Amino acid sequence: MFIFPVPKEKDNSYFMLVCQNQEKSFILTYLEDFRAKGDRANPYLVLTCFDEVVKSKGLALMRGDIISHMSKAEGTVILNQIMDAYMIDENLERVRQFNHEPQKFDYQAHTDRSIADFRAKQALVDKAFASLAAEGKGPQTLMGAQSHSKANRPMIPGGGAFIQQDIDKYSK
Repeated sequence: MFIFPVPKEKDNSYFMLVCQNQEKSFILTYLEDFRAKGDRANPYLVLTCFDEVVKSKGLALMRGDIISHMSKAEGTVILNQIMDAYMIDENLERVRQFNHEPQKFDYQAHTDRSIADFRAKQALVDKAFASLAAEGKGPQTLMGAQSHSKANRPMIPGGGAFIQQDIDKYSK
């Protein structure tokens, strides 16, 4: 489980998404709905990993399904942030701390850092979507085929295997 703040466009407010990993999917919902309804809360976004070609191609495909309350651009940014959370050692440590040492987790620092990162990524996504629109194309998926862009990402266990074991280890 982890949290992702999503800033509003015109002011400094934001809403918080809570993310749960279930097998090969990440299910995100509004934090207040999760507090009130638990596992029955309506999802906003569901991200699913298809790892069938990891061993042969070293590639896992991600699909994002926006259920409600989010734009494709917001969903794309959240997908990027989830990948960062689980593929970059420093961020993975925050996930571990959030789940296993919540008294040490700095919620305000995480929120501030995540909102700044969200806004920077959203600017890039908006630019990419505008470029597609100028060409008469629209984004067909949240991200399309893309490798993770962080140069300092950790080695994935098993020489490129999907990170499911890390997600399970740190999110429960």
